[in-house]
Amino acid sequence: MAILGLALVLLLASASPTPTTSCSEHEKSSLLRFLAGLSRDGGLSASWRDGTDCCAWEGVTCGMDGAVEAVSLPSRRLQGSVAPSPCKSCRHLQAVDGP
Repeated sequence: MAILGLALVLLLASASPTPTTSCSEHEKSSLLRFLAGLSRDGGLSASWRDGTDCCAWEGVTCGMDGAVEAVSLPSRRLQGSVAPSPCKSCRHLQAVDGP
């Protein structure tokens, strides 16, 4: 019975979709510029770091191809200069949610 349970867990883990690539350097640069324009980042700088995959950053959602599809930062109390689109080079961006 334990082997069957382990096999089921492994099967479910392998079936979970994971991005095949990371976000592009252009998308990452745009998001980092957005972050740099904030006078109060709500703690985002802890996960939004150059040298890491922006698909793993807090509030960033990527598609299976690694393209940034959404930025959701509600209740972060962000302050500063914010462009109309925080990620102008994110060609697949569908949603931006904030305070």
